[in-house]
Amino acid sequence: MTNATPFEDSALKAFGSLQHEYGYKCMKRNHTEIVFESGAGRVRVTYYAHRYELDLSVCLKATQKAEEVCFNSDRLATLGLLSRDAHARLFASEPAMPVALEMLAHDIATHCRDLLLGKRDAFAQAEEVIRVKDMEDQEKRLADDARRQALEAFEQEKWQAVISSYEACGQALSPVEQKRLDIARKRANISRH
Repeated sequence: MTNATPFEDSALKAFGSLQHEYGYKCMKRNHTEIVFESGAGRVRVTYYAHRYELDLSVCLKATQKAEEVCFNSDRLATLGLLSRDAHARLFASEPAMPVALEMLAHDIATHCRDLLLGKRDAFAQAEEVIRVKDMEDQEKRLADDARRQALEAFEQEKWQAVISSYEACGQALSPVEQKRLDIARKRANISRH
């Protein structure tokens, strides 16, 4: 009989399909982390008890031609490979942990089959989706910053700053923002004369 923690017992039980269906072996286990490995990949399940947080990563091992590629639970959720319910369960108290682990294990067994099998093209497609999403997120952050700067400039009657900030947003202005831009353009022209 071992002194396995509730996390270890629950994780080994929940992720048993990795061993039976995908040929992974449990390579590391302790009270905070379980690591399964196969010839092609690695799955790491981590429990941060002090934060009541679970994390999961699915990795494709490095080869002579390619570096290791890993997707953590946030990236897997971004790719739509973790259900909304499973992603919400990443924050789990110890009593809720077994259910959370079962949901995570079900989702990766159901939605990450190609990743678990180490299919490099599946990882490449996933990386491209994430790259595009990251670019979209960056563009949105920049536009949000420009909107905030434009509003501050409008309140301070700095018309040229309003114009340049709103023009940085491109065509995605709300009707209110467009009206502010029109006002700033008129007032900038008046102040020049």
